Amino acid sequence: MTRPNTGQRLALNLDAHIAIDAGAGTGKTSLMIAKAGYLIKKKKLDKDKVLLLSFGKEPQQIIKERGDELLNEDLNAHTFHSFGK
Repeated sequence: MTRPNTGQRLALNLDAHIAIDAGAGTGKTSLMIAKAGYLIKKKKLDKDKVLLLSFGKEPQQIIKERGDELLNEDLNAHTFHSFGK
């Protein structure tokens, strides 16, 4: 993630559940991956306890691919619809 803005820095360092609601091109997907990395690598949270949900299949696939590349982890990423099945 390149230089997070103030809101993104707050979300990254907050020790709580978060929901990200922002417009297109604002870094939601990158923030989700960075937050998962923070929780898994720094906070030593089991990766199976981190759930990443997106509305679209494309962001979900990007999260899984980048999570594997950047974190060497198979992240628990789903769309809302696939998770609800």
